[in-house]
Amino acid sequence: MHLPFVLFVFFGTLVVSGKAESAMEIARVQVAIFLTAVSTNNTEVVLELLKTTTDDQKNVDNFINIFRGISIEVTSAEFNNVGDITLKVLIADMLPVVMVMTKNNDSLTRWTFTELKGHKPGSDSQKMFPKFNMS
Repeated sequence: MHLPFVLFVFFGTLVVSGKAESAMEIARVQVAIFLTAVSTNNTEVVLELLKTTTDDQKNVDNFINIFRGISIEVTSAEFNNVGDITLKVLIADMLPVVMVMTKNNDSLTRWTFTELKGHKPGSDSQKMFPKFNMS
């Protein structure tokens, strides 16, 4: 229900402003659309916003259930030297995570979450999201 509004605001900002968006704006919109897709159980959009493996695609319903109701706050975002966006987020008000977004013209937002840094066996993010690879 909120996804069309978020998309309208996102694309309206692109057209009206006539200038390049900041990494922070792009990251916040990406997270907002992701959270809306999770809350509405829109697996197609969730998968479109993430770089996924076959296992991730099989476990998308579990992944959505884990993220449903969890907050994600973008605390910083910047373009890196190859044009990707490196963002720091706070998940569930307690888990700091560094993520990378890569330009992807096939994605709804033209960006895809491609890396969850430090998401390794034994890490806090691995304990919280054990069935998600993003690799």
